[in-house]
Parts: sequence; C-alpha cells; structure tokens
Amino acid sequence: MREQRRTTAILWIICVSYFMVIPTSAALRRRLVDEEVSLRELYDMRDVIELPAAEWAARRQDPERLAAVRAAYAELEAASRAVDVDFDKLQELDAAFHLRIVEAAGNRFLSQTLGVLQEILATGMSTTLTIPGRLERSRRDHERVLTAIMDGDAAAARRAAKRHVAAARRAALLRLAADKQKPA
Repeated sequence: MREQRRTTAILWIICVSYFMVIPTSAALRRRLVDEEVSLRELYDMRDVIELPAAEWAARRQDPERLAAVRAAYAELEAASRAVDVDFDKLQELDAAFHLRIVEAAGNRFLSQTLGVLQEILATGMSTTLTIPGRLERSRRDHERVLTAIMDGDAAAARRAAKRHVAAARRAALLRLAADKQKPA
C-alpha cells in the first residue's frame, strides 16, 4: 500500500509540476507530442505505471476486474494466433489487455495516464509485434503476467511486467534505430 501511495504521489507531482493542472487526455497528448517526448521517456513511464499496476492487481484480486483482464487476454491470444494476423487490431487488443490490468489495480489516475501513453505510442510508431519472433515472446510475457496476477503473486506479477516492458522497449528502440538507417 505504501508503494501504491508513493507511485501515485510521484505521478501527481509530475503532472502538477509539469502541467500546473491535471490536463485532459487531449491536452496532455498535445503537450507530449509537441515536445517530442522520446521513446525512452514513454517506456520509462510504462515502467512507472505498469509494474506497480500488475503488482497491485495481483494483491487486490477484484473478481470483476480480473475477469476483464482474463477476457482481454483471451481476445488478444486468439488474435495473435490467427492465420493472417491483423497487426492494427492486435495493437488495439494489446493496449486493451494492459489497460485492463491497470484498471484491476484500482487506481483511476494510473488508468488515465496509461491510456494517454498508449495513444501516443500507437500514433507515433508501428507495433513492434511485426518484428520476427516478437509476437511469440510477447505472447509468453503476457501469459506470465496474467498467471502471476490471477495467482495473487504480486512480486511475480511485477517481475513479469518488468520483463515484458523491457522487451518491448528493446524492440521499439531497435526498430527506431533500423528506421533511422534506412535511406530517405
């Protein structure tokens, strides 16, 4: 509980000191895009939001919200195994899965903040799931996160979320580096 209050306080301080008021999602998105927030900074924020969210969701064990996490996972899993994967749809389902976890943590501020970050990531880059092997690794990561949350293992949920976000970060940075090397 102390960790949850600390993370919420950090996010509150960031927003209040940087934006002076809690902005709407659209205002925050414009501000971040206008200032060209780096991919690293976006993934740093995913760490701030998603790691404690997985931990808190595992601790909280809200049956209704966990059912929503499980349903989002099932939909994502099915779409990821389709013969002709629709990567745009997969990106939406991936975002929905992560958002359901944050909602299961029971902190509305985290939910709103993650939603904004996902919108920026979705509009600013193509999904990393098209990188060879990434879809399978992501599928395994999601399963580990889900299992730990459903088992109520907060420490394992946090570790699994950390591994997943770190792998997504590496893939995104590799894609960015490759894109920069392509001739114009």
